[in-house]
Amino acid sequence: MLTALNAAAGESANVRVADCLGPCERADVVVVGPSPEGRQRGARPVWVARVGTPRVADALAQWTRAGGPGIAEAPPAVLARPSVTGAE
Repeated sequence: MLTALNAAAGESANVRVADCLGPCERADVVVVGPSPEGRQRGARPVWVARVGTPRVADALAQWTRAGGPGIAEAPPAVLARPSVTGAE
């Protein structure tokens, strides 16, 4: 999964690995942080759970290339994943 996410993200995002971000029972969890412009628009990081397929990795990468939180709407494949509330 990590290889697929790195390949899909390319230059549009930094992929970092952590043992557990808190909600470990909902692996694989990905946090998509907003760009500086997205932050200025009030966006917060978006935690997405159960991201274990190349299709979702591609959708996440597409979203980051389009600007990510606060700039672009999340693709349906991302919106269909459970979000992790209360994380940050």
